[in-house]
Parts: sequence; structure tokens; C-alpha cells
Amino acid sequence: MKSPIVLIVLILILAGMIFFMTMPLYRNVRSLKAQLEQQEQALENAQNLADVLDQLSRQFGSQISELSKVEVAVPKEDDLPRLLVEITTLASQNGLSVSEVSFGEKKQGQGVNFIPIALKASGNYLNLKSFLIATEQNLRILDLTQLGFGASEGGQYSFDFAIQTYTQ
Repeated sequence: MKSPIVLIVLILILAGMIFFMTMPLYRNVRSLKAQLEQQEQALENAQNLADVLDQLSRQFGSQISELSKVEVAVPKEDDLPRLLVEITTLASQNGLSVSEVSFGEKKQGQGVNFIPIALKASGNYLNLKSFLIATEQNLRILDLTQLGFGASEGGQYSFDFAIQTYTQ
């Protein structure tokens, strides 16, 4: 009779030893699982932040290209020699013969400065039309504020332009 009781006691002792020896390992595994879940959550958050950063970087890049367009349309400096070349080139490419160009004094405005330009040229109606279209499509803003014309010989007209351009 002793042998079944001893056997049961030994089995209970063995079960207790296994339980108490594996319990710390089980707690360690649970702790490591919790740390793994935290690490995975942190990785997911980092990936989301990286995606947001990429999106903001693309938006910033597009903003820079838009800003460069504005700097071409409204440059920071007067650069009158370049402006003179630009206007005379536009006129000659469209068949107008420029006889006089003069720049007025720069005027201060809200955030921009105005430079008035007086231009005298000659050509026919189609030349005038193509010049006006070219100034409208030009990267640098050139606003026609006044246009006067007079008749000449052979279908040629003389044109007096008052143009305004801007600087920052």
C-alpha cells in the first residue's frame, strides 16, 4: 500500500518541480512577447512617420519649383540690361522693329516694386498681335498699361507701349 502513496507523492513532487521550474520561463516568454509587440508597434509608427516625411518632402519639392517660377516671373533684382535684351528679343522675334526703349524710376509697392518701361516700335498688325501674345506668355511678368499707335507708309504702324514689370 505504501508504494501507490509514495508514487502519488513522487508524482506530485515532480509536477510541482516542473511547475515551479517552468513558470519563470513562461513569465519570461510572456514578457518577451510583450516587448516584441511594443517593438512592432514602434516600427509601425516609425514607418508611418517615414511615409508622412516622404509626403512632406514631395510637397516641399513642389513648393520649391513653384517658388523658382515666381522668382523668374518677379525677380529679386532689377537687372535692366537683361530686361532690355528680353524685350527687344521678344519684339524682334515677332517682327517689330524697336526704335527706342527707356526705363522709368522704380516705384515701391506692397511687397513688389514696379518698373515702368516705355517702348517705341514699328510693324504691322500681325506683328503687334504676336508681340502681345508673346509678352503675355513670357515667364517674366510684363503688363501692358498703355498702347498708342499711328499710321505709317506701306501698312506699317508705329506703336508706343507703356509696359510695367515687377521686382521683389
